[in-house]
Amino acid sequence: MVQIQTLSFYEKFFSLKRAKERLYRKKQDYTNFVNEIYSLSEAEEKIISLEKNIENLKHRIDLNNLFVIDISCLVFFAMVGLQIAFKQYIGFYQITSIILCMLLAIGIFVNIYRNKIKFCYDQYNLIKSSWIELINPNKYFDRLGVETLLVTLGNDLKTIYDEEHGGILLQRLVMLRKQLVDELGYIIPNVRILFSAENEPKEYDIWVRGKLVAKGEVVDKPEFLDEADIIAEHLKKVAVEYVNYIFTLNNVYKISELVSKKDNALITTMSEYIDSLDIRNILVKLLEKKISIKDIELIYQKIADYGRDAESIEDLTEKIISDMKKINKIGKDLV
Repeated sequence: MVQIQTLSFYEKFFSLKRAKERLYRKKQDYTNFVNEIYSLSEAEEKIISLEKNIENLKHRIDLNNLFVIDISCLVFFAMVGLQIAFKQYIGFYQITSIILCMLLAIGIFVNIYRNKIKFCYDQYNLIKSSWIELINPNKYFDRLGVETLLVTLGNDLKTIYDEEHGGILLQRLVMLRKQLVDELGYIIPNVRILFSAENEPKEYDIWVRGKLVAKGEVVDKPEFLDEADIIAEHLKKVAVEYVNYIFTLNNVYKISELVSKKDNALITTMSEYIDSLDIRNILVKLLEKKISIKDIELIYQKIADYGRDAESIEDLTEKIISDMKKINKIGKDLV
């Protein structure tokens, strides 16, 4: 168990040096701890998030300093004005001004120094609370899930992702999703994009459910394709090849809900012979053979037609695949 120590009374209110030293050690411990238990990309995200919070904290402290300094300057100018107005009492006011200015300077210095110590102490507490959150066992439930689709990029490919610098990768992914829907009726989930120091500068990796399934490099690309096109095309092949790991039961529920709005009787009839898990397996088999499921009402109709007499799910699946191939062939012959 990680031991979290608190600042002593002396360190909290008087010793800026000791507070800074303790803070520096805590930062190092936090960074080492994060790098040890998290992946490279996750550790980078958590450290960047912590630094942003610290920067926000610093701005608040700086504003406090500026406020006190502004008020102090107004008081100083007021004293100078009084001194000029009452020249005949210059001796008395001069002595009083010097004393007040000294007290004012000490006050400003003490306030700034106190705020610096307060900033170190607040920063220390921020790191401590972040650390406690990291070692909280309940947080590990968040790690049970994995990204369905993940693409990691090398540093030289940042420009194709950063839209502020003309990056078009996100646009290509939108086009890819539309293309797969039009061609196969297949809607892929969100694709997460991360940068990884483990990739070569122009290298990219494609992950499916936490497993590395494809690698690529965009060094020698055709003239008519850019880096984003190459990655999107590769991702399309992976999405079809690993459809069994990407196409979820939730997709089936959404598809069935869509069909029920048009033909609720079809859904009712079909559900007498088959459940959602079997529907998913049938749709996955069709997609694996690159048979479009866009005409989902027809596929559901075929399931209802053959479901009553089918000897098994495998038998039902083969009948539907055979029928859909015939329909596709008719369409091609007519064209």
